[in-house]
Amino acid sequence: MLFKDEQFCKLVIDRYRDLREGVMSDQSWLQMIDEVADYLGPAVQRDANRWAMESPEDTAIDPESRRPKNFEEAVSDLKTFITSRGAWLDRYIENLRQYSHESAVKKFNH
Repeated sequence: MLFKDEQFCKLVIDRYRDLREGVMSDQSWLQMIDEVADYLGPAVQRDANRWAMESPEDTAIDPESRRPKNFEEAVSDLKTFITSRGAWLDRYIENLRQYSHESAVKKFNH
């Protein structure tokens, strides 16, 4: 219901764009991921040893092509996802404006 208000919608889009230039920028996200990976340090190997799967069938990620082979590959996959999602949001953030307009096809325009 908040997005029915055009001013609110504009403020959300403007705030998103401001954040994308700072704390939500690709550079900021990637730096945070690297810092967390560094912080985890040797815990990554201890975790891998503790929860090692006995066979590929024990893993929950299917298809197998989506399973990261190691921690570095998992971090790389996360970085790829984050930058792709940011680009998608940048491209489609303006679509929020559709909710602040009356529509002939909506069942309820309230």
